Amino acid sequence: MTGAHATLVGLLEPALRDAIATLATPQPEEDELGRVAASLAAAAEAAQRALGEEARDPRIHRIVGSAASAAMALSLGDGLVPLAEVRGRLQEGLDLLTAGSWPPEDQDPAE
Repeated sequence: MTGAHATLVGLLEPALRDAIATLATPQPEEDELGRVAASLAAAAEAAQRALGEEARDPRIHRIVGSAASAAMALSLGDGLVPLAEVRGRLQEGLDLLTAGSWPPEDQDPAE
């Protein structure tokens, strides 16, 4: 496990899993959605700061971006973005994080 991967697992994975579980429940309460949005935003920001320049990596950017975009979508409220769509974005980020290998589209052909 690389340092960046360990950072993402420690800072972002718990927030992703919590959000996915919360959004899987039928009709989550508004205060729960607010809590999840705040948790995702804080985790994404913490990961971004901890990773610094490494956050530019396409895979890391997609993982952190899944949390940040979900936080923004949830903070819009009023169901402007369907919860199933938000949950799907989060699941994609978690899947990338837990895959353990880089999908070909994320690999730098110059390496």
